[in-house]
Amino acid sequence: MHFRKHQLLTAKSGFTLIEVLLAVVIVGTVLTAIATTLTGTVKNAAESRYRTRATTLSQEGLEFFTRERQLEGWGDFQAFFPNGTTTYCVADLPNAGQLATLSVGACATGQGIDEPGVEFLRQAVVTKDPAKPGQIDVVVNVSWIDGTLTPTVLLERIYRQTDS
Repeated sequence: MHFRKHQLLTAKSGFTLIEVLLAVVIVGTVLTAIATTLTGTVKNAAESRYRTRATTLSQEGLEFFTRERQLEGWGDFQAFFPNGTTTYCVADLPNAGQLATLSVGACATGQGIDEPGVEFLRQAVVTKDPAKPGQIDVVVNVSWIDGTLTPTVLLERIYRQTDS
């Protein structure tokens, strides 16, 4: 009986240091993976939101040129643009019939469309090629800064003299 009592007193209970360290490493790895996944999800959601907004801004830009084409008629519309390629900063869309109020030149930081957490720069690149009479190419691009990247959404429309 005495021997049995001694065995009970010397028997080890609980976890060893190695078991505890291994459990901490496993839990830490799982928590790091969860945090990384959540961070990536939030970043992807923000990028998707910005890309959607940039697409909307690009579409609005093209709709401005389409409206001007319809209001002004082909003669005045094509006469406004010089031969060659010209870039216009289209931060704010002018009112109908205000094509002449477009700012010539690329947009600079501070000339964009401010949204919470980001600034969008909307530009229209208009090409009037004398070798293609009766045609005006318009590319509206919207860009924004996302860390070290500058994503851009481009939409293009070709306007022709025969368009109604």
